[in-house]
Amino acid sequence: MSFDVSELLTLYDIVFLSFPERDEELMQEIVEKSTRLFGVRRLALIIRQGKKHQCLGHWGFQKEEEIWVQIEKRKENSFIYSLENGNLGFLYLEQAHPLSDRDKRLYTIFGRRIESIIVRKQIEEKLQDSDREKAAILDSILEHLVFQDAENRVLWANKSAAGSIGLTPVQLEGRFCYEVWYQRNEPCDNCPVVRALHTGHPQEGTMISPDGRVWFIRGYPVKNERGVIEGVVKVAMDITEQKMTEEALNESEERFRYMAESSPFPLAIFDASGRYEYINPKFTEIFGYTLKEIPTGKEWFTLAYPDPLYRRKVISAWLADLELLGKDIVSPRVFSVTCKDGLVREIMFRPILIKNAKHLITYEDITESKRAEKALKASEETFRVVFNNVHDAIFIHEPDGTIIDVNEKMLQMYGMDNKEEALKLSIEKDYSSPENLLEQLPCRWEKVIAGETQLFEWKARRPRDNSFFDVEMFLTKLALGNKDVILATVRDITDRKREEEFLRNLFIYSPIGMYIVMDGTFQFVNSQFEKYSGYRQEELRGVNPLSLVVPEDQNMVRTNAVRMLKGKLSSPYEFRIVSKKEGIRWVAESVTSIWYKGKQATLGNFMDITERREFEEKLKYLSLHDQLTGLYNRAFFEEELHRLSNSREYPITIISADLDGLKLINDTMGHNKGDELLKTCTDVLEKSLRSSDILARIGGDEFAVILPRCNEKNGEIVVKRIRLLIEYHNRKHPALPLSVSIGIATATTKEQTLADVFRKADELMYRDKLYRSASTRSQLVNTLLAALSEKDYIAEGHVKRVQELCQKLGEKISLSSRQLTDLSLLAQVHDLGKVGIPDSILFKNGSLTNKEKEIMQQHSEIGFRIASSSPDLAPVAELILRHHEKWDGSGYPLGLKGEGIPIECRILSLVDAFDAMTNDRPYNRAKSKEEAIKELKRYAGTQFDPDLVEKFLLILEGKKSKTQVNI
Repeated sequence: MSFDVSELLTLYDIVFLSFPERDEELMQEIVEKSTRLFGVRRLALIIRQGKKHQCLGHWGFQKEEEIWVQIEKRKENSFIYSLENGNLGFLYLEQAHPLSDRDKRLYTIFGRRIESIIVRKQIEEKLQDSDREKAAILDSILEHLVFQDAENRVLWANKSAAGSIGLTPVQLEGRFCYEVWYQRNEPCDNCPVVRALHTGHPQEGTMISPDGRVWFIRGYPVKNERGVIEGVVKVAMDITEQKMTEEALNESEERFRYMAESSPFPLAIFDASGRYEYINPKFTEIFGYTLKEIPTGKEWFTLAYPDPLYRRKVISAWLADLELLGKDIVSPRVFSVTCKDGLVREIMFRPILIKNAKHLITYEDITESKRAEKALKASEETFRVVFNNVHDAIFIHEPDGTIIDVNEKMLQMYGMDNKEEALKLSIEKDYSSPENLLEQLPCRWEKVIAGETQLFEWKARRPRDNSFFDVEMFLTKLALGNKDVILATVRDITDRKREEEFLRNLFIYSPIGMYIVMDGTFQFVNSQFEKYSGYRQEELRGVNPLSLVVPEDQNMVRTNAVRMLKGKLSSPYEFRIVSKKEGIRWVAESVTSIWYKGKQATLGNFMDITERREFEEKLKYLSLHDQLTGLYNRAFFEEELHRLSNSREYPITIISADLDGLKLINDTMGHNKGDELLKTCTDVLEKSLRSSDILARIGGDEFAVILPRCNEKNGEIVVKRIRLLIEYHNRKHPALPLSVSIGIATATTKEQTLADVFRKADELMYRDKLYRSASTRSQLVNTLLAALSEKDYIAEGHVKRVQELCQKLGEKISLSSRQLTDLSLLAQVHDLGKVGIPDSILFKNGSLTNKEKEIMQQHSEIGFRIASSSPDLAPVAELILRHHEKWDGSGYPLGLKGEGIPIECRILSLVDAFDAMTNDRPYNRAKSKEEAIKELKRYAGTQFDPDLVEKFLLILEGKKSKTQVNI
């Protein structure tokens, strides 16, 4: 019997019948191939279930009843293939014309292919009853099988997948798939597994690993009973060679070679002499042998069947089959083939006679199916091992609660000695606490039998000691034999309940704000969060958390929260909220994923950082501003010089200004007056400038101004405006005049550095200061003298009286004209330093405190500094410093004594004391002249020069002196 090319192509189409997962898809492919290849007009696939037959699918029939009528008639144009000799069912095919031998032969091959698919599907369906068996089978499959969670972490992998990267399945668990297979730090682009997670539907596609291999990958999402995706099953197959073959065959014009080389099954062609003419890539892939290694059947049998006895058996069977070819249809045979790598595979062979006495052999690797059959036989033992070694207790019971079986963990958990005793007790009466709502159990059992799983918490009871513990129960329906029973999985959650209680207390009493968000709304907040937000729990429940966030910060908060939940952000992020009671507040937040009430939720930690942010803002302000005037400081000024150096703001003019006499004001009138003068100067400068100009205080009495887009001419106009405002201020406030030295320079282009321009302006400012320094000091001294004269109301005419008496005493002791001049000036300005003494001390009624006395005594030094700064008063500056020294050395500030005290100071001390005693003061009433003279005599030789006292008394009595005082 021989085959033509068209028949051969038909055979290849049959061989390419896929292995669909669903019965509907299988029927669609059967219909497609049978109608296209054979012209079938009606067909039906009948599967036997027990003693009954069920129609898996049909095509061309209006009603299912018509199928059985046609089967009864059995016309010449119909063909029936018995699946597994009728034990599995049968395939009915009907065409328009009577069947030929060719039709029967092709239909038989077509039926066998469908038969092998259905047998394999049934084996796989049986294997699904046991996870243990399933794992064993999956580990034996060469394709890479991986189960990943929603974060792409490997939860389980078969040996083939783990072995591809040199790991064991256990070592692979918990690692990211893209990390171990593709050396990436994030999920791969266009990955079918990622798409399956996002879409919730199976996805497939190809990926290229770093070593250049091409993988065909399918991703199947796994959902729980609530429809939530818990992970993805990834099936990966190395199709590198297949891809290469496909690319090469795109250029081939021979359809046969294309189909053969891309076949998922090994194929070989040998001639009548037993020489192999062709083997396809799948042959070498499965068996490892190349055409060069097996040029004839002799080499093949020697390598594939190394055991001589087994080899003779195989050869004998082959010769018998080849003899039958052409006479009858030969059934496929199964032999154990030793591959080149030493692996023994179970292979199903199908010989087909083609033209020119050549034979086509198809090979199908059924190693996995064989292993599956063995695994299926061992499933009961495997189930029992798993059943007794799982972590949870298990009950198998009837829908009415009658216990059928329990595992070893149940006996341990409930404190039972043996299974026989455990089976006699009742779930409701013996294994449950009375505080449970026991009437719920039958209702739950009914729902489970109806197909609805149950998960709930329960209070369990140990019958032996009547102790109680918390458990979580999961009920599901289980088919046991021909009836439905209930599988109850019980997990001890006593420790978890304690932990939940601890976490609940931690949540409630935490010193930081905490909240739980689920489905985009608040579910629970603690008291500290209520305090921060100003809202009560009842007001927040069901509210979107972003509604509390300032609108400008909402996108940032949403982005950072997502990044933190994905593990891409670790530090808390900061933003603003609108508090119900306190308005806008700054907060810092971190979030994490948790399970809450059986669903995924977000736990947020929340802290009010408003005070810290305000402090940071204040520090930032102070780092760039002068605290007294509020102007920019030197650091900011220099940064602006650097920034504007490369700007388009040219011409740029810089003004350097210095407040004249600030040290003198600070030394004489106090730093408060000096600060007042600095603020006045600031006010004048700010009023003279544009809003775009940059004004900074760069030193104690130094100011600088940057005028962008300002030429030299306009800069001079600004300086004139400053001068006019100073003049206007001094007319209104003569008591504290303002004097400022100014320098100005301009940079017209970038070639002139702003640092050099600033130095030039500074030099011009110092020239201006030298020019006006003498007149400025004189003006300030005159101002201070005017201020002193205003304070002289405490003893009207005091200065004039003292001046006259000093002049008389000086003349009496024959002072020189220079000394008399200095004495007169000293009498006039000796109290100049009192302008720096607070009025509260100067005009105080009653005695001064020790502290106040110390302040009062500073007026000698203050007067000395003022006089030293004035050319007119400089000659008497030293006398002003010493005018409160005493004859016995107890005076101040230097503690001079006797003739070490200048004569002018000794005279002034005596006269000043006499005038003070004989005139009213805030702290003392005036004495009579006689009382004053008595006091002078009393302190002669201690406070006063005794010789001068004697001469002064003569003046007061109108007598002439007999001796000259030593000066």
